[in-house]
Amino acid sequence: MNDTVPIRPLRIASGGMELAATLYGEGRRTLLMLQPIGEERKGVLRPLSRLARVLARSDWQVLLFDYAGTGDSPGAFEDLTWQTLLGNAKDALSQLLGSGQTATAHVLGVRLAARLGLELAQANPAGVTRLVLWEPVMDAARWWRESKRRSRFRLGDAGQSPNDIDGYVYGQAMVASLENMATPAPSCPCEVGIVTVSNRPSPSPAMQQLADSLAAPLETIVQPPFWLETDVVKTEDLFAATLTALGEGPGLTAGKERLR
Repeated sequence: MNDTVPIRPLRIASGGMELAATLYGEGRRTLLMLQPIGEERKGVLRPLSRLARVLARSDWQVLLFDYAGTGDSPGAFEDLTWQTLLGNAKDALSQLLGSGQTATAHVLGVRLAARLGLELAQANPAGVTRLVLWEPVMDAARWWRESKRRSRFRLGDAGQSPNDIDGYVYGQAMVASLENMATPAPSCPCEVGIVTVSNRPSPSPAMQQLADSLAAPLETIVQPPFWLETDVVKTEDLFAATLTALGEGPGLTAGKERLR
């Protein structure tokens, strides 16, 4: 098998900025990846990049980009708002669909970006054909409280802004959006698949309830939360479940050596 993967750096025009992006592969099927924000991005970026390469070897093209104020994109993290995230995601989807390869795309949303993916699918039902969610966070208000608690435990309170989470200072507009985002998950006009990661073999009641509300198949991967890790993590089971959720047949999912 040819393991050479075409990889191209791109810029995505969004909100008066040029967002940093990478396009993997030249296939006929398309996937837009939505990263989490803040500290969780560090643990997720490497698995996403590896998955993009796996898919690019099998007739996919995958777009991975940095929101404004994150990664290699311009802007300040403190200026980031939920509407900025959604606007960036819409513009990234438009650029991916504008390649002419296909009129629709799959979307992979991770953690808080899973909710972003649902809102993106709602805003563009004709453009998103399937949505895959990795350990989705729907109750952003709870995520915000727990993130603050975890950050204070690790770093203490000395010298920290009240909106500083692990060194990322969230602007007041973003904080207000998160604190008011405790409502149930929005409905989705497309097919959805959920992959949850847990130390236990069964999903939490909240995750099962989300899957039921979206009529989504749910698969649990037993391993520590990779979004909190910065070292190399095991990904074969996670990738196999993701490929199944994307609608890939057994040809790609069989053989774990192909998923590394």
